[in-house]
Amino acid sequence: MVLVGRAPVDTSPITDPLELGGCGKTQTALHFMFQNRSKYETGILFLNATSKASLAADFARLQQLLGLSESNDAVGSVKRWLSKEEHSNWLMVFDNADDLQVVPVWQYFPAIPWGHIIITSRNPEAIGGVAEEGCNLGPLTSEEARELLLETAGIPQPSREDLASVEEIVGLLGALPLALKHAGALMRSRCKSPKQYQDLYVKTSLNILRFHPMLGNSEGSVVSAWEVNFKQIEDDSEDAMNLLLLFSFLEPSVISEAVLHRGSTARYRWDEKGEAAEVQAEAGGVDGSLVKLIQDEMAFDVAIEKLRSVSFVSCNRETNGMRNFSVHPLIQECAVQRIPSSVADKWRWQAILLICHAFPRNRYLEPL
Repeated sequence: MVLVGRAPVDTSPITDPLELGGCGKTQTALHFMFQNRSKYETGILFLNATSKASLAADFARLQQLLGLSESNDAVGSVKRWLSKEEHSNWLMVFDNADDLQVVPVWQYFPAIPWGHIIITSRNPEAIGGVAEEGCNLGPLTSEEARELLLETAGIPQPSREDLASVEEIVGLLGALPLALKHAGALMRSRCKSPKQYQDLYVKTSLNILRFHPMLGNSEGSVVSAWEVNFKQIEDDSEDAMNLLLLFSFLEPSVISEAVLHRGSTARYRWDEKGEAAEVQAEAGGVDGSLVKLIQDEMAFDVAIEKLRSVSFVSCNRETNGMRNFSVHPLIQECAVQRIPSSVADKWRWQAILLICHAFPRNRYLEPL
C-alpha cells in the first residue's frame, strides 16, 4: 500500500512492500485526517480515485457543496476555488489511486504552492511517478497483529491456549490487517475461540476468507478486496496470470529469479551410458510456454510489472544482481482457490517440475 506526498503541494503516497489491498492505507489516511483536522481551516477533501467516473462524481458534489455553479467543469471550478489565497489551508486525499495510467490523478491537483495532498495507492509507481517521495507502510509486527486480532475478537483476557492459537492465526494470515480484523469479527459474531477459528481456517480457508461481517464493518471480505485485480490480470495478461499461479505454489517469501532461470534452462545430467548430457527443461516436463516466458527478459518483466501494479508481487534485488520476488500467502491461497482444481493441479506440478529440474544438481557436473 502506498501513501504518497508531494511538495510544495504536499503529496505523499503510502506504500508497503506489497502495496496490498487490506494493509490499511485508507485507515491510515483517515487517521491522519481526524488527528489533524483542526489544522485545515479551509477543509479536507476525501476523493475516490478508483476511476475517472468516481472522481468526476466527487468533484461534482464538491462543486455543489461549495456553491460553485458558474461552470459545467466541476474539476476546474473546484481547482480554481482551492487556488485562491484565502482558501489556502486545505488537504486533498486521493484514495485508491491504483491505476495511474487510466486515472492520472496529477491532472486533478491545483497548480499552486500551498495545500497538502495525500495519495493512497497499491501501485508502487506512485512513488517517483506522481511524487518524488513516499512512505511504505510496513507489515504489522507480531505484537501489533496479536493485539488487533484479540481486540477485534473481543478477548480482553486471553488464556494461554488462546495466545498460542492467536500466534498461529497471525502466521496463517500473514499479519494482514484486513484479514485479522475479519478473523476477529468472525470469532466475535459466531462466539468462536481462537482455537476453533484456527481449526476452521485449516479445514475451509476460502469460505473463511469470504466471510463478510454483518455489522460494524463497512469493508468487504478478504477475497473481495482482490477479486477485481484478479479479473484485471486475467483479462489483460495471460503471462502475468500464469506467473502468479506458478508463484502460488512456491515458497512465498523468497522466489529467486536465479532459480527460475535454472529451472527453465538446460542442465547437465548423467545419461544411461554414464555420460554427461544436456537436458532441456521441456524434457523434464516444464511447460514450453513457461520456459519461453521466463527466458524472454522483456516479456517476463512486463508480466512482473503487471503483477506489481496491483501489488500481488513485490520485488527485491539480490547481491548477485538477480532479483527475488515475494507473494503474500493469502494472495497465493485466493489465487489457487478461485480456479478449477485441474488448473491448480497443472501449476502445482509445474512448480514441482521446475524446481526438480533446477535441483538437485550434481557437484561433479555443475560445481557450486
